Amino acid sequence: MVTLARTATAAAAGLGMAAATVTVAEAPSEFPPGQGQAQVQATCAPCHAITVVTSARKSANEWASTVDAMITRGAPVTDADYDVIVEYLVRNFSAQ
Repeated sequence: MVTLARTATAAAAGLGMAAATVTVAEAPSEFPPGQGQAQVQATCAPCHAITVVTSARKSANEWASTVDAMITRGAPVTDADYDVIVEYLVRNFSAQ
């Protein structure tokens, strides 16, 4: 994961504000390689920007719930791919 430091200076309504340094962790712009990458790419990318997935950090239960919710909204997840997708998401984007 790439971390960038950004400095911003803001002024509003005639009041000066000091410069602030903010560290922002940028989400990967592509899915990491590994078992399940093709399934996640095919299932998630048609509706979501890749960073919607790669910036999320969820537990195994949260990823399973998210995939379940996407299935109810029409995501084309087969029974054979369900565990592969959830395991890939947990392995690469878990809350730690």
